[in-house]
Amino acid sequence: MPCQLIYDCLNKIFENLEEDKFTLHSCLLVNRLWREASVGILWRNIWNFKYKNVPLSFIDNFKTLQELVLSFKSEEAFLNNFDQLQYVTFPRLKVLKFLDECPRVEILIKFLEINGKNLEELYVENNDNLLNLNIAKFCINLKSLYTIFKDDEVETLKVILSNCQYLESIGVWCDGEYLNEKDFLEILVKYSSKNFNELRICYVYDGPSEIFPEELEEFFINWKNRIPRKSLSFILKGYCVKSFENKKENMKVIEKYKKLGIIKKFEIENFSEE
Repeated sequence: MPCQLIYDCLNKIFENLEEDKFTLHSCLLVNRLWREASVGILWRNIWNFKYKNVPLSFIDNFKTLQELVLSFKSEEAFLNNFDQLQYVTFPRLKVLKFLDECPRVEILIKFLEINGKNLEELYVENNDNLLNLNIAKFCINLKSLYTIFKDDEVETLKVILSNCQYLESIGVWCDGEYLNEKDFLEILVKYSSKNFNELRICYVYDGPSEIFPEELEEFFINWKNRIPRKSLSFILKGYCVKSFENKKENMKVIEKYKKLGIIKKFEIENFSEE
C-alpha cells in the first residue's frame, strides 16, 4: 500500500511534466518506481516533440519494446541520434521501420547484429548491398521485409530469400537501375520459402511497366506448381502502375489466376492519386 501511494503521488507530479520531456526523461533514470510512474506519460504523443529535446537514448529504457518506428526528415538527425542505440538490446523487438532517412549503414548493421534475430518485420528504404547481406545474416526470422536492391544485386536477393526461411512478404523497388520485374519474379519462384505469400513491387520512376504477359504467365505457372504452394497477394505501387493495368493481356493473366485461386489479392496503388 505505501508503495502504491508513493506511485500515485509520483504519477500526479509527472502528469504536470507531460510537456517537459527532458525532465521526464531524467525521472526515468532515478529508480524502478520512478521509471514505472513516468514511462507511460513520456510515451504519450511521443513523436509530437522535436528530437532535439530528448536524445534517442531514452528509448533504452523501454526494454520490452516490441515495435520501433522512426521517421527523421534529414540524414543529420539520424547521424546525431541513432548511434546512441546501436549497442542497445531490445529482447522483444519484433518490428523495426525507418520511414524516411536511415541511419548510417555501419551503425544499423551493429544494431541488427544485436537485435536482428528477434525481428519479424523490417522496413528500410536504403540501397546498400552490405546492409542487405547483413540482413540475410542477422535477421533470419523475418516474416516481412521491405528493402532496395540494384539490378546487379540479384545474388544478394537470393541470399536473403535462402536464409530467411520464415519470410512471407517482400517489398522491393523495380524500374530503372533497380530490379528488373522479370528477374525478380524468377528469383522469387526459385528461392522464396514455403511460407511466402505476398510480393510488393514499387515503381519509383514514371516509365511504363516492362513486364510482358507471357512472363507473368510463366511466373504464375511456376508458382502453381510449387509444393507446398500458398496463394499470392500481388501488390503494385508507383507512378507507372497504370501502364500495367492498361495492358489488357497482363490483366487477363491476373484475372485467370485469380479465378484459379493462385492470386488471392491483387492491388494497384498509383502514387499520383495520393
